[in-house]
Amino acid sequence: MSPLSCAIFDYGGTQLSMICFKDGKLYHLSTAAQQNFPDVLPERAQIYPVEDKAFKFWLGGEQVRIIGVEED
Repeated sequence: MSPLSCAIFDYGGTQLSMICFKDGKLYHLSTAAQQNFPDVLPERAQIYPVEDKAFKFWLGGEQVRIIGVEED
């Protein structure tokens, strides 16, 4: 998939990087330094459905990765 856009923004004092993709659905991939998140992050990937969207959180090295998917 080719990226649609990208951004770096501050959320509550934590810098997040986000890249957006589209392939029938819209995907938002965000990353942030693990040190900026609580110590209670799950070891395995977690999926959180919210209405017509789903979010998945997981650790990748020293980064927290968050992907959001929504129907187009």
